[in-house]
Amino acid sequence: MKRRFCLFLIGLFLLGALIGNQVAVAEEIERPKSVLSTDVYALTMGMINAKYEKVLKPDLSYTLGAGIASTFGASAFLGTIGIRKYLKPTAPEGFWFEGSGGIVTVSVLGISVIGYTVAGGLGYKWFLGEKFVMEPYAGYTVVSIVGSSTGVFDWGFSVGFAF
Repeated sequence: MKRRFCLFLIGLFLLGALIGNQVAVAEEIERPKSVLSTDVYALTMGMINAKYEKVLKPDLSYTLGAGIASTFGASAFLGTIGIRKYLKPTAPEGFWFEGSGGIVTVSVLGISVIGYTVAGGLGYKWFLGEKFVMEPYAGYTVVSIVGSSTGVFDWGFSVGFAF
């Protein structure tokens, strides 16, 4: 009985050493430092858009975004910059929350106005393979143009490429 128990403990020790070694190797894998993505939902609504994310620290990144929309004599351009915080040191993958601000220009029938946006959101980004990313998100954006402000809940689904 003692012999079996000792063999069992040795087996657990070896299994723990093997698993611990695999975890250590997994942590040493170099993660991509940048992601370029587009919001699929916004594309279906007629907005051409892109977002660039650059990792600053294992749990922090900054984002730059741009979007252009045009319909029925009206057009809009949006540019944003934001900071994204990941809950674990796995950037650019995992659960995150973000704060951002931006500038928006709107033109209707030749009259153009400039405004600003302030937004907050959260989401989860995961990798499919080494480079392809998917990211559902939700947020709240306040848009202020010509002294009038309105808030909008938004959600979406982005796909992209990490490098």
